[in-house]
Amino acid sequence: MTNPKTYHRPTTLPEAAQLLMRADAVAISGGALLLSGIDLPYAQVIDLQALTELRGIDHVETGFRIGGGVTLSEIAALPGLHPVFRRALTRCIPLNIRNGTSLHDSLMLPDSAMLAEWWAALAALDAQTHWYTYNNQRVSFGIGELLSHWEEGGGTPGVLMQIDLMMAKGYRHALGATYVARTPADEPIVNAAIYLRLDAESTIDQLFAAVCGASSAPITLVTLPVDPFQHISKVDLSTLAASLPAQLEPVGDWRASADYRREMAVVCVRRALEECMEQVG
Repeated sequence: MTNPKTYHRPTTLPEAAQLLMRADAVAISGGALLLSGIDLPYAQVIDLQALTELRGIDHVETGFRIGGGVTLSEIAALPGLHPVFRRALTRCIPLNIRNGTSLHDSLMLPDSAMLAEWWAALAALDAQTHWYTYNNQRVSFGIGELLSHWEEGGGTPGVLMQIDLMMAKGYRHALGATYVARTPADEPIVNAAIYLRLDAESTIDQLFAAVCGASSAPITLVTLPVDPFQHISKVDLSTLAASLPAQLEPVGDWRASADYRREMAVVCVRRALEECMEQVG
């Protein structure tokens, strides 16, 4: 197993992108989680903390634009941050990890159980991510697109410049999330997040669900069957939850059997939906 031998601290995005072209390089901006392993498959560590353009936070009417170098602690402390995101960042992630892990670092670790609730909330919202690529271009991916990009072997797009935690103006929104764990402060065994968007007539415009711990992939985007323009009062939670088992392929391990994970995924989705329903009244 290769371990880091060279440390770089670029001062410009083009310099960082050039360094990241090396197959044995990893970019960090804090690194508390990324560099926590005993053996690491990287020879080059690229520290992004000198890139001041990654440190911005812009609070706009519909949410936040957050730079890739902002720490998870700073995000969790944002006034007006949705409670689901705040819970996801504070419930089971220790303070020292939050202080030493950046937004960029967190998006390098989709399979981290400690970050599962954070990832599920981002995936349910389909938050937009913006990257500076190895060939000095700027590209954007929704979280769903980013996961597909990785599954297709696309690798990390480059340096994470910004993520948008925003909800479209002119709609009613709800974001719900829940988890199953061994203790109230433990990493989740299974967790789920739901994003619900309603138009002015209280019909469903969007309904997205993300589940962690219920398939071989770290995050599963699931489809909840609602009719186009269905009124929120006509939603049957039992019918939505019943559609889940066929979409899940959990893998049993020492923490939980496959059957338990499948059953708990249904429970988590239903509870997250109930939380959304409470938010929209």
